Amino acid sequence: MCHQTPAGTSPGEPRVVTDGQPSAGRNDERPLSERSRGAEAPGQRSAALGSSGSVGAGRGAPPLRASVDAVVDYAIYLLDVDGHIATWNQGAARLLGYTTAEIVGQPHAVTFTPEDRAAGLPMALLARAAAEGHLATEGWRMRRSGERFWASVVSTPVRDASGALTGYTKILRDLTDLPAARAALEASEERLRLALDAAGEGIWDWDVATGTQHVNAAWLRMLGLAPNTPVTMALWEALLHSEDRAAAEAAFARHVAGERTHYEADLRLRHAAGHWVWVRARGQVVRRHADGAPARVVGTHVDLTAHKAAEAALRERTLQLETAMTAADMGAWRLDVPTRHVWFSPSVARLFGITCARAV
Repeated sequence: MCHQTPAGTSPGEPRVVTDGQPSAGRNDERPLSERSRGAEAPGQRSAALGSSGSVGAGRGAPPLRASVDAVVDYAIYLLDVDGHIATWNQGAARLLGYTTAEIVGQPHAVTFTPEDRAAGLPMALLARAAAEGHLATEGWRMRRSGERFWASVVSTPVRDASGALTGYTKILRDLTDLPAARAALEASEERLRLALDAAGEGIWDWDVATGTQHVNAAWLRMLGLAPNTPVTMALWEALLHSEDRAAAEAAFARHVAGERTHYEADLRLRHAAGHWVWVRARGQVVRRHADGAPARVVGTHVDLTAHKAAEAALRERTLQLETAMTAADMGAWRLDVPTRHVWFSPSVARLFGITCARAV
């Protein structure tokens, strides 16, 4: 069979979903090896489900054929060299809605969406499988009722002893809930990102082996760094105030040793403008190597600069007041009503001859 492909494309060239999300009528039929490789369906590399090299030979292995027919969670079927359906198991009948009598002899294109059939995708994918020896894709398929569903499909060419193409095996799995799960996960991640950005919290994810850190926009803004600045452990150490290094390392060591459930340290990092930013760093080891050494650590940075400045101002005012009272020989006392304990300043103690605070 001759298959015409659009100019500038090759047989089996996929149409790519540009927004990264599957949507009804648009397929991302790239091989899974070119995207995130998932778990493969059982038996997907079986050339002809136990055959000796042809579609017809598959009918000559009754025990295996019976086992395949009994599978209900996967659609497993054979095509002839022209893409017509030759066999149909119970799983195919359940997932796609066609009986064996209805479907055998029909082109496998009937399981594709109308737009994919119009684009020639069914035969293009078979041509790709024949050329590569194995093809695993995800895309929209259609049940007999017209309902669309997201499916994982593995196509493997069948060849005879001389190497001539005699047909294909197809293994299909229903992934209907996968797009919705992906969308829900992305929505949840977006809500978390927006909440953390609004709170001004920096997020960091440290790959200990490579030293790289994945950080969010708030982390970079906190230190005046440009968007998309590559962040490594070496950069973080270069920004860390030398006086805070020992305390930060000790806190992390206690966490790694299991003495603390998480790592926490207040430290100073140098802003791109040159001043110091007080940061409360919190983190936790989320993955370890077999020997217990940390492999991945994630955490947050909270800007404490304003808080530290307020603490310093309060200490300064307190010191000024104490100095002024001492210079004026003024005394002060404080009564804790619930406990009825009284605190006296040194001046009051001297005035009344009291050597220490006492209860009254």
